[in-house]
Amino acid sequence: MYDGAATFSLNVARRLPAALPGARVVAYVVEDEHRLLPSESLEVRPIGTGAVRAGGRVTLETLWLGLELRQIGADVLVSPHESIPFLPPCPVVVVAQNLVYHRPSFGDPFRGRERRERARTRLQAAYYRRRMGDAYAKAAAVVAVSDHTAQVLEAHARLDRSKTTVVLNGADSDFLADGGGSAEREPRLLTVSTLAPYKNLEDTIDVS
Repeated sequence: MYDGAATFSLNVARRLPAALPGARVVAYVVEDEHRLLPSESLEVRPIGTGAVRAGGRVTLETLWLGLELRQIGADVLVSPHESIPFLPPCPVVVVAQNLVYHRPSFGDPFRGRERRERARTRLQAAYYRRRMGDAYAKAAAVVAVSDHTAQVLEAHARLDRSKTTVVLNGADSDFLADGGGSAEREPRLLTVSTLAPYKNLEDTIDVS
């Protein structure tokens, strides 16, 4: 199972050393992430999985990360989502890709079978709805995954188009056929989504 932001981050981290020869690239990953391998020009630092859950993740993103970046003397932070340190010690590049918190036409997408699940997703929505505008305002540059994304976030989340570049999403090479073996294979369903109640994956499966 691949999380979109994680896959994006892994691909960026893999390619940055070649794009920035001589630079020191540090990637922070959860401790059970094994798809990114360290190299001479890429340092991989694991973070305990307990620290990235709920309140621990908020503390990590807004406070700890700023202290860590200052300690290592970071020149640039590339954030694959819209939560950055309160006081970033270096320029930040933010990837703008999440519209669910800023589309009134979606109605109430934060459904769930249990009350606790609904409460958690609504609390997450309130947090990111507030943080996203702050992140765009503080960012030195923003990368939007589509022009539509940029338009919606400009209207609802204070995104500054003058410092925004649109870079379209692409297919991850891990999903491409290697060209070997039989052409026959079992049917597959691809849904570009993370596992969250508001993604409504049950309906996606039923329709397919």
